[in-house]
Amino acid sequence: MTQKIKNPSIKVGYSQKKNPEEAVEEIFSQIKQENTKLIIFFAPAPYNQEAVNKAFRKRISIKTPFIGCSSVRVKVPFVRMIDNITPDGFKEAIVAMSIASDDIQASVRLIKDIKEDCQEKAKTALIEASKDLGIDPKNTDPQKYFGILLCDVMAEKEEEILETLYARSNFLFVGGGSCGKHSLIKGIMPGFIHAHDGVFNNAAAIAVVKTEIPFKIDMTTSVVPTSTKIEITKVKNRKVYEINGRPAAKEYAKLLGVPKLFLGTKQIGNYWLFTDHPFGLMVKDRAFIRDAVWREGDALMMGCNAKKGEILYLMERKDIIVPTQKMIKRLKDELGEISGILAFQCAYRFFEAYRSNKANELFEVLNIAPIIGLNSYGEYYGWASLAQTLTILAFGKKE
Repeated sequence: MTQKIKNPSIKVGYSQKKNPEEAVEEIFSQIKQENTKLIIFFAPAPYNQEAVNKAFRKRISIKTPFIGCSSVRVKVPFVRMIDNITPDGFKEAIVAMSIASDDIQASVRLIKDIKEDCQEKAKTALIEASKDLGIDPKNTDPQKYFGILLCDVMAEKEEEILETLYARSNFLFVGGGSCGKHSLIKGIMPGFIHAHDGVFNNAAAIAVVKTEIPFKIDMTTSVVPTSTKIEITKVKNRKVYEINGRPAAKEYAKLLGVPKLFLGTKQIGNYWLFTDHPFGLMVKDRAFIRDAVWREGDALMMGCNAKKGEILYLMERKDIIVPTQKMIKRLKDELGEISGILAFQCAYRFFEAYRSNKANELFEVLNIAPIIGLNSYGEYYGWASLAQTLTILAFGKKE
């Protein structure tokens, strides 16, 4: 007789081997288990993503859903944003998690060609995944359902997809943005999204999960609002042309007290300045961060969509450790014992942790249970795509 697994058995693994086949083989020696209901993995952009996908599909039963993506890699002078969260710290490695339990069911759907009709395609994916679980996504208990979204952010469609999923379901989605390698000439390349169907650019994937295991989705950031407010007065998608009725780059530089040229260019942005002074939409005491990522002439390119008429605060950098500790305490207070953590950490937070020499301390705060995390370019929480944020899905244990 097979004994039922009530509480989740969560296994995590990673590999830094350069050969994709060897790396995935090493990972499976760490995460393989019976009754696996979902596998999640993140592979650094320099890996051959098709080879990674093939190696995973070779080892995963077609009956076992999996979802994955490439992680951003930015490595220019004085800037390092390349590491995922592994069970042994921040490393440039493929990371993976397997979840086994009789109390968890999952369905994954790939969404292709998201530059066209992404909202309709996201709606269809949600309907199909929900049908697999026998549910109506609008009539569910949000304590027993959650979603995961991974998206190629270079398609610039994650906000539309998130808003569609949020409007048509009664549970939260968590996740992060996928990118490719960074080129000084071409900038950041498109991300790769993985599923049983294969691996694709210009794509997204969702996992809809039904569970009797307690879980909690939470978020934190290390920037806080100043007293300065700004209004977005001219914008198209992610490119902000005017702030407070004046050219955006000039106005932003003026607010910071620096020349416009200090903001850098698309090829080499002033990451130090942008990470220290993003913008934030305040919803009660939560900060939904929108940051500039580079300057284009007198315009600012944002990491996520901004809307005309939106009132944002100019934010400032504070300590990265304390708010992370507070979030972990909230998770422990609500869940008690934590059995696993899936994290989506902004690449800029990795940059922040390394430049402040707090990377090891930050990992120790997070390392309270089996954990993996994506070095992401955009973090997802409910309806919003965020920046400079850590979003977390934490599992407790069933009594």
